[in-house]
Amino acid sequence: MTVGHTIVEASYVFGLDIRLQLYHMLLRSPTLRIVFLVLMISLLEYFGILTIPLDITILRARI
Repeated sequence: MTVGHTIVEASYVFGLDIRLQLYHMLLRSPTLRIVFLVLMISLLEYFGILTIPLDITILRARI
């Protein structure tokens, strides 16, 4: 078992823990769920994985 393998394993478990906590938060409040969805969509759009014709250029112009 290599050092890199243990680091990857630890980060996976840690990431899973964070994800579970996020899911619990999302289940509690519907507003957070909407915010989370919007964030995920904008992240996917940013990386070019998902292409939805949203007016992100207008949002970028305002910032």
